[in-house]
Amino acid sequence: PLDIGRLCKIMPKSVIVIAGEQNSSKSAIALNIAKDNCLTFDTHFFNSEMSSEELRERIMRFDDIDPDHFRKVHFYSRSENFHDVIRPDGLNIIDFLEVHDDFWRVGGWIRAIFDKLNQGVCVINLQKAPGRDWGRGGTGTLEKARLYLAVSTKFQDGKPTNEIKIVKAKLYRDLEHNPNGMTREFRVYGGAKLLAMTGWQHARRK
Repeated sequence: PLDIGRLCKIMPKSVIVIAGEQNSSKSAIALNIAKDNCLTFDTHFFNSEMSSEELRERIMRFDDIDPDHFRKVHFYSRSENFHDVIRPDGLNIIDFLEVHDDFWRVGGWIRAIFDKLNQGVCVINLQKAPGRDWGRGGTGTLEKARLYLAVSTKFQDGKPTNEIKIVKAKLYRDLEHNPNGMTREFRVYGGAKLLAMTGWQHARRK
C-alpha cells in the first residue's frame, strides 16, 4: 500500500514489521496488504483483536472490489505462538503481535517466525509508543526485519492524519535513492481505504 513497493524490494524469506501507535491504522494497512496480494500469493491473516463481525464490516467497506475477493484470504483468530502456525511459503500477516510484559522477548519471537519461513513472507504489526520509531521490544525488533515501518497519528484542523515512515529498508528499487527515513502522510476512510495526502519525502532538517 501507499506505493511502498515503488521504493523497496521484498525477497522470499523476509519479515516486515509495522510498528504503530494505538489507533494509527495498522489494521487498515494489514488488510490492504491482504487485498493487494491475495490473488497472487497464498495469504493467511492472523487476527488478535477484531471480532469476526468487525472484520466482516471492515472488509465490506472496500467498495472498489467484490466482497468475494477476500475469500482468497484465510483468516484466523490468534494471539500468540505465531511461529507454530505461519505458512513457510505463504504470505503471513499478523495483526498484531501482542506484548504486555517481558518486552525483551519480542526480538526472539520475531526471530522464531523468521526461522520458520522458507519462500514466504511475514508481516508483523506491533504497538509502539508515540515519538518512537520502533515497537515494543525496542531496537531488538529491527534485527530480522528486511523492511521496518513506523506509523503515527497527528491532528490537522481537527482531523486525524497518519504518517508512515520507512525506518529500515534493506533493498532499494533504485540504488541511487535510499528510501530510509522517507515519510508519507495518509488518511483512512471507513477503517479500510487508504488515501495518500502527500508524496514520499525525506524529513526536513530542523
